[in-house]
Amino acid sequence: MSVVVAVVADGVAYVGGDTLVTTENVSLLSIPKVHRLPSALVGLVGDCAAETRLMRVLQAMPPEATAGDIVAAMTIAVPEVADYGTAEALIVHPNGMVWVSDAAIPVTQDWWAIGAGDAVALGALHALRDKPPRPRVEAALQAASAVCPSVGGRLTVHSLA
Repeated sequence: MSVVVAVVADGVAYVGGDTLVTTENVSLLSIPKVHRLPSALVGLVGDCAAETRLMRVLQAMPPEATAGDIVAAMTIAVPEVADYGTAEALIVHPNGMVWVSDAAIPVTQDWWAIGAGDAVALGALHALRDKPPRPRVEAALQAASAVCPSVGGRLTVHSLA
């Protein structure tokens, strides 16, 4: 598992994630968890096989796909990949974000996190709520990486206006 962290502020979405892939806390390789689509940033966490299948769904999305289209596709895809393990997706649009598991659930605040390091990341986001968005995301990723053995590797932050 990993962590994906998001903050939306002033019409800009900031989404960060780690790149570590582990099995039983043994580091195997590095794979980006945040993916850029024309209308949204999407963070994926979970079992590698399930995550890979969700990534294929995202790659098949047409360039004109809206955030709503992405949410609809992921809402169908997440239960379909259950044979390969569990996965979560955080779909973030500059005007708001939606967390998807087996159903689209709107997030009512302007920041969120998913994955193994989500509790630590959420605590950091809350503690730093008066700071600019990019440094909040970076600090939340660093905190989760410092505490959670399945979070690590290169930490990346993407933005989309």
